[in-house]
Amino acid sequence: MDSKEKFNLAHHEGGHTVVGCAQGFELEFVTIVPAPGASEGSTKFVPEEVPETEAVNTAERRLVSTFAGFVGAVVCYVESNPTLSDEEINQHIETQLQVAGFNRKDGEKGDAAEIRELLKILQEAGQDPDACKLWAIQKANYYVSHNLAAIKALATNLLQRETLWWWEVNAILKPFKIVARRGPAGDVPMSYREMYR
Repeated sequence: MDSKEKFNLAHHEGGHTVVGCAQGFELEFVTIVPAPGASEGSTKFVPEEVPETEAVNTAERRLVSTFAGFVGAVVCYVESNPTLSDEEINQHIETQLQVAGFNRKDGEKGDAAEIRELLKILQEAGQDPDACKLWAIQKANYYVSHNLAAIKALATNLLQRETLWWWEVNAILKPFKIVARRGPAGDVPMSYREMYR
């Protein structure tokens, strides 16, 4: 993995981690070391028992934190390379889609498979998958932009140490005021359903 790929992967996993924690998920570890046979790192949250009444809300929160990896990598790369042309930015976005598991010849894996699974849960609950996806991307962008310094700090540490456990991440994020689940007035609706109230 070259330094550009490592930079992108660290910010991708940093986006998942910070936004996932802001969404209320409990972190186990985050790494930029690919599992055998994989090309991506991993952000592992502690599995939680989800009551049936909370399944849709949990799926929405997971969707936001999944998209936050993609958004974090793109935003940080573009910000750190201010002279990029539109073509270079579009090429970078396409690369990030591949890293996330989209547009792969061997089928969707990683984040893409997770997103498809979550959209299926939301569709079965009567929600429009395309509208959910748009809402989740907007929400991920909100969290990434409001927690960018924390994502960069986490990515910097990932580049140095490659794997961080929850207590190490807590220590890194402690100086930052993480914008959490409820944002200020005028925020993107907290759930897809709130868009239609």
